[in-house]
Amino acid sequence: MSSKTHRLLRRNLIVRALVVAFFVILLGSEAVIAGDVEQPAGQDVKLTSKQIELIGLKTAVASEGVLTRDIWLNGEVTADQDRTLQIMPKAGGVIVELKKTLGDDVRANDTLALIESQDIPAAWATYDVARSKADLADNQFARNETLWNKKVIAEEDYLVSKQGATEAQAQLKAAVQKLALFGIDPTKMPEMASANFTSSRVPVTAPMTGTIVEKKIAIGDQVTEQSPLFRLANLDKVWVIANAFEPDMASLKVGLQASVKLRAYPQRTFEGTITWVSQVLDEKTRTLAVRVELDNQERLLKPGSFARVLVLVPEKSTSLSVPPAAVQRQDKDQIVFVDEGSGVYKRRVVKTALQAPGAIEIVQGLKAGERVVTEGSFVLKSELEKSNFGED
Repeated sequence: MSSKTHRLLRRNLIVRALVVAFFVILLGSEAVIAGDVEQPAGQDVKLTSKQIELIGLKTAVASEGVLTRDIWLNGEVTADQDRTLQIMPKAGGVIVELKKTLGDDVRANDTLALIESQDIPAAWATYDVARSKADLADNQFARNETLWNKKVIAEEDYLVSKQGATEAQAQLKAAVQKLALFGIDPTKMPEMASANFTSSRVPVTAPMTGTIVEKKIAIGDQVTEQSPLFRLANLDKVWVIANAFEPDMASLKVGLQASVKLRAYPQRTFEGTITWVSQVLDEKTRTLAVRVELDNQERLLKPGSFARVLVLVPEKSTSLSVPPAAVQRQDKDQIVFVDEGSGVYKRRVVKTALQAPGAIEIVQGLKAGERVVTEGSFVLKSELEKSNFGED
């Protein structure tokens, strides 16, 4: 223990002793004014309303409920990987214009960049050839079908022309689909629009609404159909990936609620839910990854931010508990003071079990619904001890 910590503990003990002494003196002074304080059977403390007010006495009801314990985890805010996409071009070429940049919010189908591509003229040429072949094959099939129906040609010639028409249509469909990748519908283009088509600018569009969280290109870059250009993320929901140590692993389950604190917003708490717990430990840190999903409509949770995560883990589904301040230790006993009404507070020996932040489980000595002293219980214990000492 450092010397600074030792001094702080010593100062807290001194302050606590002075506070107790102050209230005991107040009780004694009040007794002179209102008469002797009655201590029935050596187990009760009886106070006047003025004494209760001077002490600042407060009570709470012993109640049944879910007893939880706190698990604190360190983590980092990340984009929801299920709502994150890498954007690659539909055609290779040169980046000639950037419409959006890093950090921009975009909507689905917004143009992000333009690529000067020679792939489109080639696709148009393929389409023109396929269309001509399909027209020729369709005409040949129609003519042969008429002749076959009149028994002028053999069935074999009819079937060959039918097969040729089918194959030509398949090639035409493939050519149309290739143009569609570039955002071109040839059926809506003017006749022979491709005749003077030597180059084209291909738009790079957003496949969904989101925010550009990564930009990997600049004007003049040469790209292919496999080149990643942007990374787009929908940040309406985000993840916090936290790390759990081995003693806490068994307690962390999918579905548990989690509270997240960020340094940037010390007064705010963000509520989320555990949606995934890894089944494999990190080999280097010996920790288990835990994912918390949170709404982020305000866009306050920034990917990359450090986060502290509090998980309340249920220890018992039903247990009787009181606030920790209600339980005092007297010799070997743990005691509480039960409010009997009319200013009478009865000392009661209890048996405790689990202790959680804000609550101690009581397994013996109290019933649900009984009211116990919280603030001021230490003063009552001191007053009772003083009274018992005087009787001895």
